[in-house]
Amino acid sequence: ERILQEIAEAGVARVDGVAGKDEVKQLYDFVVEGLPEEGVTHHNVQLPLLLPVLNTTRKALGKVEKVFSTLMGGDSVLYELCSLVNLNGATRQRTHADFHYDIEDSSKMYSILLALQDITVEMGP
Repeated sequence: ERILQEIAEAGVARVDGVAGKDEVKQLYDFVVEGLPEEGVTHHNVQLPLLLPVLNTTRKALGKVEKVFSTLMGGDSVLYELCSLVNLNGATRQRTHADFHYDIEDSSKMYSILLALQDITVEMGP
């Protein structure tokens, strides 16, 4: 499958259309509505398992389930569910890990990034 080959070769793959526009819009509104501080441009929001989050997550994971089953086997675990938000005026972030892990751990870890809006050059770095 194309996705598995891209992950093997480049460590990353783009998969379009994993969630519908309505689900993505509902999740975007849910996340933005709950942002804590005004004036802060970078947010890492832990997502509660409520309907807007569950609906979109289930749909997206369903589209890539076969890929992750192949990569990790049938007993994989969801480690973290969060939203990374950069608002207008945000500065470029330094290279960093979005979650902490033990480099000596032999477990495989993969991240899924689901864009909740179209990204444009005008939005900044």
